[in-house]
Amino acid sequence: MEVQFGPNAHDEPNMLYRLQRKIKVFDTSDALPNRGYNLVASASKYGAVFVGTPDGKLAVYHLKELVDKECEPNHLPVQLQEKPTHIAVNSDHELLAVTGGQLFMLFKVVDLLNQNVSPSMSVQFDVSPSTFVSDVKWNPCIPDTIAYAFYDGSIIVCQAGQGQVKKLQSSARCLCWSPKGKQLVVGNSDGTICQYKPDLSMMKSFPAPNLFQNAPVEVLAIYWISTFQFAVVYKNATDNSKPAVTIVNTPKGGQPSCLNYEDVCYSMGSNRPWYYYLQGLAQWNVILCSSSNSMEIATLGTTDGVSWLQWCQSDEARPELPLTDKKQENYPIGITIDTAAIHQLPWGENETLPYMPTLHVLSQTGLLTVFNVINLNKQAPQICSPVTFVG
Repeated sequence: MEVQFGPNAHDEPNMLYRLQRKIKVFDTSDALPNRGYNLVASASKYGAVFVGTPDGKLAVYHLKELVDKECEPNHLPVQLQEKPTHIAVNSDHELLAVTGGQLFMLFKVVDLLNQNVSPSMSVQFDVSPSTFVSDVKWNPCIPDTIAYAFYDGSIIVCQAGQGQVKKLQSSARCLCWSPKGKQLVVGNSDGTICQYKPDLSMMKSFPAPNLFQNAPVEVLAIYWISTFQFAVVYKNATDNSKPAVTIVNTPKGGQPSCLNYEDVCYSMGSNRPWYYYLQGLAQWNVILCSSSNSMEIATLGTTDGVSWLQWCQSDEARPELPLTDKKQENYPIGITIDTAAIHQLPWGENETLPYMPTLHVLSQTGLLTVFNVINLNKQAPQICSPVTFVG
């Protein structure tokens, strides 16, 4: 696959981030040994935010309390059967998946908000006890369908509503559904990318790019942008050097190509196992990027839907995790974008911004940081929706 360097970073004054709140959810200095945690999720429809804790609990928050600086947020603690590694809310915001080890638990969001803490479904996956989950993604259009990648290469697709589980042994590291939910793209430990149907029959395969002077590569994270375009994070498989964030183009009838933007988060060493989070805001043509070894969240954006730039912010408008009270650096173990229309920001003199999304970032020390994501572009669509409150 042909590789070229991506364009230089670009100052984008219309895309800003504002620190709203930081809350200590749990307190630990223990290192998390696996790669690929995601322990924060939001159900924007109900204004609910969920945080998994390393000691085996789930904390249920209300967004309206999280963003109110005058309020000490209450939360419902839920004891789980296993220590969670991933939590994820489905596309219609009705279901919360919690995974730890081999156990998949499914909760109804409304049940949790009504303090009914029993899972509606539990499944023990048929995978090796020595492996762990490396990625989880709900289908964006089929609300009961979820896909898992395990570090031993297993792929599992579960249809929760029908109790059906499909499994494929491959070399998977990460995965993502297509925007319409009709296919699944998988990034592999050998650097290849494969597209599958939901029944896990293979459709296409693309070779690994030569990013690190002929060294073998593996895929850390992948985000399906459009039919022939993906954001892909690759790592040198032979050492702990910084990963490369890329845009991979796979034109119909043409040769795939790769634009290398390098490590857009400016990671600091490799203190923790490498992982990257890619969170898309498709309506704004934006991808948020977060590295397991960086306090800074980066933004990729496009104005034409094809050519991507790294959008940079000034110091006061940059999304950066704060230091702990002990002046330790915080690194992410989960990020999620929340589109609940709950909080409006004052802006300038006698002006209030339209409802803007919030970005929740959970750190390895248990700090939940809430940012306002601000788009000052007048043509940007409104993407926040009113909240349905549960009595």
